Amino acid sequence: GGGGSDVDADGWTRRLAGVVEVSDATVDFATSVHLGSNLSESAGTITIGTAGWYLVMFRMHHYSNDSNDVQLNVYNGATQQTGTIEWDVNADDQAGTGFALVDCSASDTIHIKGYGKFEGRGSGTLSEGYFSGFRIGDT
Repeated sequence: GGGGSDVDADGWTRRLAGVVEVSDATVDFATSVHLGSNLSESAGTITIGTAGWYLVMFRMHHYSNDSNDVQLNVYNGATQQTGTIEWDVNADDQAGTGFALVDCSASDTIHIKGYGKFEGRGSGTLSEGYFSGFRIGDT
């Protein structure tokens, strides 16, 4: 054990702006609410600055005008983690929330990847579509 967390330095919250469609690609959560000083972000991918256990969470709304099925997963680099949301579309206004506990080394990259058409359901920092995480302690 040991080693507490510093959410200001090792945490992030990003929001989805507008409508996004992905096909086996990383979701770019365009609005930054918070990006810790030990992290960096590029095109929806967070680069970890401090090794440790990270709790990663995300929530998405299916775009109501699209009939495609959807799936999203948490990734550490190219490796899929637990924390999948998936549903067969049979009604409008479906939403899903996923999370994962991820063991990260410094310089690891965390992102949400999958397929489907999504909307933030709101705008800017008030959007209901989010990608968030923070370090909860040492490994």
